[in-house]
Amino acid sequence: RHLALALAVATAGAANVVLPCMTNYTLAVTPSLAAAPPPCSWRHYAAFAASVGDGSWADGTARVVTDAVGGVAAQQATEQELTSSLTTALTIVEALRLSLGDEAYASRTAAVDVDVVGWAFDWVERPVEEGTSNTVTVTPWEDVAAATAERWGSLIGGALRRLLPSVERVAVRGIGPEAPSLAATAMRPDGWLTLELVNGVYAPPAVAADVTLLENSGMHDDLWPSDGGCVSDKGTFAVLTAAQLSSRVAAGRLGGLGLGCLWRSSVEAMVASGRLFWATSYQSHEHLLAVANLRGVGATIEHAFPSGFAEQPPLSLELLSPSGLLAEALRDPYERAVSRKEALYAFTTALWRHRISVGGFEPTPATSRNAYVLAFRGAASAPPPAGSA
Repeated sequence: RHLALALAVATAGAANVVLPCMTNYTLAVTPSLAAAPPPCSWRHYAAFAASVGDGSWADGTARVVTDAVGGVAAQQATEQELTSSLTTALTIVEALRLSLGDEAYASRTAAVDVDVVGWAFDWVERPVEEGTSNTVTVTPWEDVAAATAERWGSLIGGALRRLLPSVERVAVRGIGPEAPSLAATAMRPDGWLTLELVNGVYAPPAVAADVTLLENSGMHDDLWPSDGGCVSDKGTFAVLTAAQLSSRVAAGRLGGLGLGCLWRSSVEAMVASGRLFWATSYQSHEHLLAVANLRGVGATIEHAFPSGFAEQPPLSLELLSPSGLLAEALRDPYERAVSRKEALYAFTTALWRHRISVGGFEPTPATSRNAYVLAFRGAASAPPPAGSA
């Protein structure tokens, strides 16, 4: 009751919403801090939704999640479908608030521009290359138009409309190798949220968006050597030098690149711009590796925290006792030649064991969409990317 009253006061006068839990984040850049429970939960959003209308979480749906922990299978399926969308909306709102400051955010009426880097149609089935973490074909817009309007218009857009009642409109631009070229198109009947899609790899535009969000699993799960290039167990190419990587990206030959490799040049350009950028991760290992990779290319971490508004329910990964055929092959006691994929998997497992036993990382991390959020920037006079000379 107290929470609902506080939320009602916060929304009085059509001010943009700040949930009471969204304050005093710890800079979670160590394993112990990353493993701490988040200050917010979906119960806070449920209380907010109940205080401003009929209790529905978004438009076009009467589904309400009352308890985002546990529950029967049907409830979990509903939670996952809804929270998978709304986690993006809550991440955008919190990134906007922390970027602008509380006072400017609460009174913001001008349109908000959002760039989503690493755009992926994860809400529909689409072709992928076996053994990689990114798609290799451009998705035809007509195949995903209706589902995208539901996702970004009714669900994400519906949540954003509730949280940003003062804002004139929201314009989203998605950039990624699977995105078709699409001019700005209204995703909602009221025209309040529009979507533009750009095919290719991101480069900072002349005029910065209000929020630029790297939201895609695997964005930082490959390793970035200090002299440039990339080491990956996700893509077809295990090791790429800086010259090889930049050549493939420049030529648009993106198939087979792990996402961490694909986006290194974009992140280096972000750091060089001196602007503030946001990124999400699925679990604590990926989050901490993102921090290390970003610091390695000259970025300063300004915000880093576990998010209570992550997709529900999460999965648990037992990293020291993995399952599957590859893991069984690695435990084979007989001497034999191992395949390239097995060797890469052994390399990854060795890294996991080292991080857990030496670095204090979680042995059984929970993994969930947007479980971690961080913000980074670099100096505008930052040195050029490694290997670019």
